[in-house]
Amino acid sequence: MSTQPIAFSFTIDNFVIWQTRSVHEDTDFVTSTWQLQNADGSFVQPSHTITKSMGNVNNGTRVVNLTFPNFLVSPGQMVHWNYTIVNTGNASRSKVIQEAENVGNQLISTEAKLLITAGTAAGSLLGIAGTIAATVVGLIACALEGLLTANCDGPVAAEANIFTYDYLGHSQARAL
Repeated sequence: MSTQPIAFSFTIDNFVIWQTRSVHEDTDFVTSTWQLQNADGSFVQPSHTITKSMGNVNNGTRVVNLTFPNFLVSPGQMVHWNYTIVNTGNASRSKVIQEAENVGNQLISTEAKLLITAGTAAGSLLGIAGTIAATVVGLIACALEGLLTANCDGPVAAEANIFTYDYLGHSQARAL
């Protein structure tokens, strides 16, 4: 295994809507946040968040192409990466982006606290995946409550991941 930093890119290619939350169309926003955590538990500042408005969408596959290109991960570091998709046609774009960034950072903070609480070694993170997944939905609903009070607005999808340098280094040849 190399001991040099390796450049990685994280991309959300697309998502599929099987059934919109609204009667016909949803107004979806896709947000992704990542942050590096050092072996000593400190975070490399700042976190990075990108948001894309998907506009009004109906059932089917939606191309997103939201990418964090070529960021360096060093030995001992972990990547916290998450995404959320929300339907919110009743809030301003700037408010959605601000709240989505807050949610992404809260997810990272929650993941870090769960790692400490679980006493999980950096190399074996899958044991807390269920806990993180269960936490995601509640956190999003609470954090975005002010945006999601009208019509059929609400969370559509979310995922939070933690990847170690070693895991990423071994998976360079395949899509995550």
